[in-house]
Amino acid sequence: MRTHRLALNGRPMPWQVRCCGTFLQRARGMLWAPRAQRHWAWRLRPCNAVHTLFMRSPIDVVFCNATGEVLRIVAPLAACRWAGQCAADSVWEFPAGTVAQLALRCGDYLTLCD
Repeated sequence: MRTHRLALNGRPMPWQVRCCGTFLQRARGMLWAPRAQRHWAWRLRPCNAVHTLFMRSPIDVVFCNATGEVLRIVAPLAACRWAGQCAADSVWEFPAGTVAQLALRCGDYLTLCD
């Protein structure tokens, strides 16, 4: 998995992003992340649904289309739940409370920057 930086509406943010592109990486997501990486953002692509089975705490989930436009926000997604968005191309997983901290709204854009 490669590591990138998060950009919100084209503006670089101080967040590390872990890009999950394989089936196993997407299925795992934040679940078994080392403690030091649990404060990172996780981008699952291609993906349009996630679960929090086996997780002990809630996470914030953001569904985006192919251009990075935010389509739906589920913040927080409680443990042992799932959420999906048919039109989504990617899903971003954040630690709970991150969406509020970033003041993220539908229509914003989440992208990667190096």
